[in-house]
Amino acid sequence: MTQEIEEEIKAHIALGIILNEKGEVLIIQRIKEEKGAGEVTLNWAFPGGKIEEGEDSVSTSIREVLEETGYSVSISNEISGRKHPQFPVYVHYMAGVLLSSTQLDYDQSEIKEVKWVKPEQLKDYFSTDFDEKVQDSLGIH
Repeated sequence: MTQEIEEEIKAHIALGIILNEKGEVLIIQRIKEEKGAGEVTLNWAFPGGKIEEGEDSVSTSIREVLEETGYSVSISNEISGRKHPQFPVYVHYMAGVLLSSTQLDYDQSEIKEVKWVKPEQLKDYFSTDFDEKVQDSLGIH
């Protein structure tokens, strides 16, 4: 990474691209919307968050998915990684599956709604730039 790009990045985050047994993907609706470049608003997103010191993208995505959705998941690999074009973060998109359909308590102070949707419905929820490798992994374009 060039120093110029590195300086723009405020954090590294890991997002869980989590599938259930029906092939649906897990998304969350944030209570507080975030504004990005080009007047884009982040409202619905894949669950995830900042990689803390001593964590890697796998452990972060497992922890964050549990905190934000109440679901226990397993992470298999990184689908994609990039500097987000509309937000000052580097995103690690992590592929995972649901371990149990039992939903535990989750952080409702930040999360308005947790929802399972068909991959082709994601564009109805997301207004931010949608990573092409993630789209490919979910079989959508």
